[in-house]
Amino acid sequence: ENTGTETLYVATIAVKDKSGETLHSDILWAPYMNEANWCPPGRYTLESGKRGFIYIKKVTSIKRGVRLWAEVKICTEKKQGQICIKKSVQFQF
Repeated sequence: ENTGTETLYVATIAVKDKSGETLHSDILWAPYMNEANWCPPGRYTLESGKRGFIYIKKVTSIKRGVRLWAEVKICTEKKQGQICIKKSVQFQF
């Protein structure tokens, strides 16, 4: 949920294993969607007060059952003075 006053445009996502090795990373422009299973996914910005989901491509080299971490950084426009927030999330694939 975008609780700030600025529209969010950019998301950087890095998926890492337990050793900290990066298995996949993406920089996405306007990757947000209103529902988790929208198709086509991730074509929108996230305005202030709105809730959204971020889409990344499925990584075929990652095996099921593996515990992973996603480091997500979301930002306002790509320019000097942009505002960003980082969050690390653990999940099982």
